[in-house]
Amino acid sequence: MVLVRCLFPSMDILSENSSGCVLILEYSYFYLQSNNSGGGPNGVFASAVKEYQYSGTQATVCKALQEAIQVHGDDKAGLQKAIINIILDFRMSKKLLKSMSK
Repeated sequence: MVLVRCLFPSMDILSENSSGCVLILEYSYFYLQSNNSGGGPNGVFASAVKEYQYSGTQATVCKALQEAIQVHGDDKAGLQKAIINIILDFRMSKKLLKSMSK
C-alpha cells in the first residue's frame, strides 16, 4: 500500500509539496538579490527551506490547502485558482522586498 501512495500521491500531498517548492524558490530568488545572500545559492536555498519550515508559513499553507481541497473537491479549475491565490498570499519574499526597498 505504501508503494501505491508513493507512485500516486494524494492531491493534498502533491499540492502541499508543490506549493512549498514554489514559495521556497520564490523566496530564494529574492534572497539572492539582497545584500544578505552570503553562502551562495546552496546557502540561500537552505535558508529559504528553514524560513519556510520555522516561520509558520508551512503550517499555514498546509491548512489553507487542506481547506481549499475540501471546498473545491473535484473542481480542478477552482482548486487551481485557490492554490495560486494561496501561493500569492503567503509569499515569504514580502519581508525581503520591504527591507530591500528601504
